[in-house]
Amino acid sequence: MSPLKNKNGSIHWEDFGTIFYTWSHEGLQNISFSEKQSSTKEDHPALKKFFKAYREGHEAVRDFPLDIQNYTSFQRHVWHIISAIPFGEVRSYQWITDQMGQPAAVRAVGQAVGANPFPIVIPCHRVVNANGELGGFSGGIEWKKKLLAMEGTQVCNFVCKKKPRSILRGLRKGGLGI
Repeated sequence: MSPLKNKNGSIHWEDFGTIFYTWSHEGLQNISFSEKQSSTKEDHPALKKFFKAYREGHEAVRDFPLDIQNYTSFQRHVWHIISAIPFGEVRSYQWITDQMGQPAAVRAVGQAVGANPFPIVIPCHRVVNANGELGGFSGGIEWKKKLLAMEGTQVCNFVCKKKPRSILRGLRKGGLGI
């Protein structure tokens, strides 16, 4: 029996660009972005369903495995915490370290967030700097702004929602609203 080959696919989002993905026999292996359109076929129904729900403005439920075998337990722990950030809300890197009980690990958390191979599925776009600035994103800052806006989070020089003062107060505490 020969090993299964990885499958590549893409999903095009109008006004965004193309989401490319790789699927291994273990599960979703990675996601990347391009502003260009692709002719690669959409070939994974569960992933297509996830992105369709997300694009329609719903908290998408992941019902497919992630291929995380090549990542550290620290990275997986950070990604688990990020996965708990609700749709339409943001949290700071400091909030993540507080959840881990490691408040001095901000740089390590930042590196783990940046290494996330599953953006949107593990919503690292919902992580911002403690001062309210957006920080980075693997798909680029414009994708991050569009994703946050699609979730109902307005983006200015800082991230704000309907009650900006409470958000800024939350940022000073190291989190947002928690």
